[in-house]
Amino acid sequence: MTAAAATIHQQAIMQTVDRAAIAWPRHTARIVRASDILMADGVEQVSATAYAVRASSGGWYRVTAETCECKSFEFDGRGCKHQWSIWLYQIAVQRAAVLAERLAQTFSVETQKRVLFARWLVQAGRIGEAA
Repeated sequence: MTAAAATIHQQAIMQTVDRAAIAWPRHTARIVRASDILMADGVEQVSATAYAVRASSGGWYRVTAETCECKSFEFDGRGCKHQWSIWLYQIAVQRAAVLAERLAQTFSVETQKRVLFARWLVQAGRIGEAA
């Protein structure tokens, strides 16, 4: 993934997580843990409906929209952090495509590069955000 794509991807994840926490406030703790998995590139799509999601123990779980191999899912049968991570991932991928399209329509290629570089500098902590 290029730096520009990574920046758009991270922005899409952050927007998706923010919206999910507002929409489902009682699931905020799992949403936040799922976002940590996403930001660490802990989700990989392995088939049309299945994903490999990094476990906190260091391994990987096979996860679908309906099931997960983790103990949390086995215990309560509701959406665990691994399922939340794939749900958020699916939405973030769509959001990233929309953001990339908007960026491409709004600015020239050179301006896009400058904007993405400036965002990277802010995210990397090399410069502060403008007020």
